[in-house]
Amino acid sequence: MLKDMDKYCFLGCLIEIGGRGPVIWQVMDWDRRRMISLVTDAEHQEDPVQVIAHFKRHIKTLPLDIYQIHMSERGDLLRVSTDPKDDPWIIIWRFEMEDLQLEKLLSGVEIVIRIELCEISRLAWGVDLVSYGTGEAEKRVVFKYALTELNVWMWLSHHPNIVPIDRIVLDEIRGQIVGFTTPNISGGSLEDNPSRGFKLKWLKQLIQLVDDLNLRYGVIHDNIIPRHLLVDPETDDLLLINFNFSRRIAGPVRLFIFDISGQEMALVILTVYIIITGEKRFQYTHDTEKISNAAAVMELEEWTPAPGMILDHPVSAYRSLLEEWTRQRRAAHVEARECIN
Repeated sequence: MLKDMDKYCFLGCLIEIGGRGPVIWQVMDWDRRRMISLVTDAEHQEDPVQVIAHFKRHIKTLPLDIYQIHMSERGDLLRVSTDPKDDPWIIIWRFEMEDLQLEKLLSGVEIVIRIELCEISRLAWGVDLVSYGTGEAEKRVVFKYALTELNVWMWLSHHPNIVPIDRIVLDEIRGQIVGFTTPNISGGSLEDNPSRGFKLKWLKQLIQLVDDLNLRYGVIHDNIIPRHLLVDPETDDLLLINFNFSRRIAGPVRLFIFDISGQEMALVILTVYIIITGEKRFQYTHDTEKISNAAAVMELEEWTPAPGMILDHPVSAYRSLLEEWTRQRRAAHVEARECIN
């Protein structure tokens, strides 16, 4: 089941020209996989925090089949609509297999039909734990309702520190792509299970992985955070997931601290700091602040491990490794050898 903080996402709002009419907020309910329109007074357009608070106060008491909610200026519920014509979800985009541009990989790609999947639980936005097969052949996997990252993740699936793609999920009607599955890695992420500690070898693997992404494949992950780092229980190796923000690094990979690759390095530094200290104020850092926050963290006199945090080396070893890595990367100027198109 999703945490309350993860159930709803405010995607934006529509405002009438002139600003005198109502404001229509688009709310994604990730638990029920539906979109809801929230109609409020125009004065609320500058205060989304208040709108969100009003919405959460009412949503649990409303029927499951609502498409639109009308609220007063004070947040009182005025009326709701269950008319499908008020459904804000206009179209669902689905792609064909050939749209993935995987001509070289298609021979090795396995598929599964969506109707063959049995839902077990929600894990995150657009991510479910499911199973397919029966008896001894039953397999639990993570099913992700995402297409944009598949075309990147598929090409990187072979990397030893990236969770591989398991199967591509097709709908049962037209055979279009609904999403994809990956193996279910037990034990949770480094955010979910901090009691396992953080080994120096995992940092070395993360650094090598980021170097491979940036310098070898010309890709930036741009979403390296503790919740996207897993540990393979069989090999004890670090694994990375979630390529929904990943993109190509245009042109030669010039790795100065001020460019986009510098932001990737900054994310690694901030992530390691968060894991070791438990200090989460840098957990979701805006792009414009990543590099400055990472520099501030590296200048701190001491990183105090969080209570119960187990490290297999002194904190100084982690910091020294990060410092040496950033020095080497700042001077790098290479062309990605196996750039992903």
